Amino acid sequence: MKRLGIGLTGLACLMVVVVVAAPLVMSSETVKARIEAQLSDVTGRRVRLAGDSSVSINPYLGVTYFDVTIGQAQGQAGAQGEAAPLVTIEEMRAQLGFLALLRGEITLSRLT
Repeated sequence: MKRLGIGLTGLACLMVVVVVAAPLVMSSETVKARIEAQLSDVTGRRVRLAGDSSVSINPYLGVTYFDVTIGQAQGQAGAQGEAAPLVTIEEMRAQLGFLALLRGEITLSRLT
């Protein structure tokens, strides 16, 4: 029983270290580029994360982006002929998949 308690304590400590160290190890530009690519693939439109970003570890591992734009479908243009964005989002929060991050992958598990 004592071994089980020591093992669980060690595992909990390891998880805390990984969660605290992850934002320090992650390149924000790499995460930004992958999130833009994933969202562009899902929507079929160009997604641009233009504003500032912040990384959080509480209550989940995630990143918040400001000034997000989703472009028009290719071939569509605005009233003056320029490709106006379909939508502009002031603040977007993305929750990152913890287990995928341990494997070196960046996947979105939730987007708000």
